[in-house]
Amino acid sequence: MEGLNHMIRKANVNGWIKGFKAQNQGNRDNEVGITHLLYADDTLVFCEAEVIQIRHIRAILTIFEGISGLHVNWQKSFLYPVNQVDNMELLARNLGCQIATLPTRYLGMPLGAQNKETAVWSEILERCNKKLARWKSQYLSLGGRLTLVKSVLDALPSYMMSLFPIPKNIVKKIDQLRSTEGKLILEDGVSEVAKSLLAAYDSGELCGALAEGQPGWKNWVKKFGKLLKRKGKSLFMPLRVLLTGKLHGPDIGATTVLLYKAGTSGSVAPQAGFVTFDERFKILREIQWESFSSNVPLSAGAITH
Repeated sequence: MEGLNHMIRKANVNGWIKGFKAQNQGNRDNEVGITHLLYADDTLVFCEAEVIQIRHIRAILTIFEGISGLHVNWQKSFLYPVNQVDNMELLARNLGCQIATLPTRYLGMPLGAQNKETAVWSEILERCNKKLARWKSQYLSLGGRLTLVKSVLDALPSYMMSLFPIPKNIVKKIDQLRSTEGKLILEDGVSEVAKSLLAAYDSGELCGALAEGQPGWKNWVKKFGKLLKRKGKSLFMPLRVLLTGKLHGPDIGATTVLLYKAGTSGSVAPQAGFVTFDERFKILREIQWESFSSNVPLSAGAITH
């Protein structure tokens, strides 16, 4: 691609192709002329809406094909007008490509979009939602889940922020997405449930109940709920997260009994990557539950504007 870079720069020096000039903070004395951008096999060439300049670009690319052996896919090449251009069809016929409109995407960035449009951030919000949906379907430890919620979602907007200032309402939406999953856990006092669950495991009470199957689980969880003065969602959501690493799924009782018996019966091969009950509680024991306080906001992240 260095050869193509040299050919386009030479054409600009000779006046055959004219790009545009970018100013550094409005300083006309520090203008930078830009005729093209190259990254791997993605190429952008800027010129004026003149047939002669388009023909020079076509000639450069045709010569480059012959010299390098690389092929330009003209069916996937597009001509984009900037502002009002009346002779687009004529220009496209001379270049041999299709006509498209701005904004488009280049290297993941919305090229030609207004820098204050909230629409350019819709993809970021969609990616955040997809991340959360994917994490819900995976067996993650609580610590892993909260690390993802706090940190990874902060990193998603960073690339876009290198070019576009992030609007305040987008910051709020991302904060809401990032904090919702963690708050569902923290506001339910998961640390309190975790400590009592570890005590029930250490005493053998939990394992003894699970050994009896579903009836044993039902009797145990009823007593456990009374002990913590919890029932319904406030009881079963923290238990599901602690025992399975998931916020959603099939019946928690049946799942827990299955996990316990699969680990104690030896029916699952070690290479299957199955996490036994003992290993699950070893992980829970290593977590500093005091740090997971509902008073600690999850929305304090790395996003600035």
